[in-house]
Amino acid sequence: MVSSVAIGYNCPMGEMGCWPLGFSFYRNVTVSPNSCFMAWRSGDEQDGFGVERVKHAIHSLTARLIIAAFSLLGFVLIAGPAPALQPDEVFVVAPVPVDVTAESARTARAKALRMGQSLGWKRLLARLTLPGDAAGLIDFGPEQLAPLVQGFEVLRERTSAVRYLATLSYSFNKDEVRQALANAGIAFAETPSRPVLIVPVLTSEGVGVLWEDPNPWREAWQNLPSRDGLLPIVVPHGDLADIRDLSTVQALRGDQERLRAVADRYGARDVVVARAARLFDRSDNLPVLEISMVRGNGTETEETIIDSIKGQNADDLIGLLDAGVTRVVEILSTSWKKANLVRPGLESRVSVVVPIVSFARWLSIKKRLQGIGVLRRIELLRLSKREAVMDLWVHGDETQLRNALRQRDLELHEGRTDYVLADRDQLVPPDYLLTPPTTAAPAVSSHAILPAPGAESSGLTNPLLPTAPPTATATQ
Repeated sequence: MVSSVAIGYNCPMGEMGCWPLGFSFYRNVTVSPNSCFMAWRSGDEQDGFGVERVKHAIHSLTARLIIAAFSLLGFVLIAGPAPALQPDEVFVVAPVPVDVTAESARTARAKALRMGQSLGWKRLLARLTLPGDAAGLIDFGPEQLAPLVQGFEVLRERTSAVRYLATLSYSFNKDEVRQALANAGIAFAETPSRPVLIVPVLTSEGVGVLWEDPNPWREAWQNLPSRDGLLPIVVPHGDLADIRDLSTVQALRGDQERLRAVADRYGARDVVVARAARLFDRSDNLPVLEISMVRGNGTETEETIIDSIKGQNADDLIGLLDAGVTRVVEILSTSWKKANLVRPGLESRVSVVVPIVSFARWLSIKKRLQGIGVLRRIELLRLSKREAVMDLWVHGDETQLRNALRQRDLELHEGRTDYVLADRDQLVPPDYLLTPPTTAAPAVSSHAILPAPGAESSGLTNPLLPTAPPTATATQ
């Protein structure tokens, strides 16, 4: 049965007066070009649009109108740290601003939507792939992008007789995107990381500065533009709570307990103490920024020294610090992608047993597994009151699976026969674990930090890199 349901309103405010909020455009959707009116036409057997979807849209629109009303009344909405990218948001790109002028508003709108589609695709490729790997896919045209785009949402728009301005959100079809990358032989990552908290310490003549003013290194981090990559960066405000929980000496010492206290308040899993020191090159007296990072997760720390960054102007301290921030962010982001790359044609089967301590916890684990992108399918082999036995088919290898599970507060343990899957804070019954425990081959840690380009030639090495690739099953 095919049903047709419509909601909308005509805009009475004339040109440049229309601000529709929260309208979604997907397959089989028609839009009236002369009014703020939308209609969904769907079949029960097709996209699942219908009355329930419209009800949700009405509630969403109502909430957005309430927020807009509060804004008009002068209320300020205080937001916390930017949340981590959720697994179901990896293939959603927003906001995408567009501004196009043409001979008519309709033509401008059509061009803007094509432009937004292309911009969203480029940002998605930058999110999923390593720099330069997807250069051949960036310039996809409308015909090539059509099957990749699942839908888009108009977050806000304004029109005049010849101009169209809007903020858009694009949803891409994850299966089609994966297939396009696989056809091109491009490895990609789609596992989002939990937020990483940056603690910026500036040292000069052996003295460190963290919360004290001035600290231009901290200010450079606080001015970091918002990013929509797989690894979100959180920078502390430097308020009284931060000063109370962590001193400069404790940060430089790598005090995991105090660093954990700050990270918990900002909702971060890991902490990176980024130390910067400004020196001068004796040959030409140009400034040099030396950066080192110490990363911890509350129980262990890892350190990597990054190559120095040389400035071009003796007085351009701000530019040098901004370049240092960009370098650290690029290294952290690239490191995360490399640790979670999915290579086309590589699929592994990991057999796990899940101890069931309660029905609610089992349902929670099952739900979290279903939200992990690298899991292609889950096969439940046996279920009893005591345990569940499953085969996890991973598009990648065990390392990718471990990293993805950690982001969902799940851990893999070495078991007697199969791996044991449990909550991060769950005490696994001893009879499930190896006795005595054996030493497994080292795997790439989810916190691995790679050296900057050229570090190998300068003699720097990274002990965190594996000496041999993990075993996996290749499928055609």
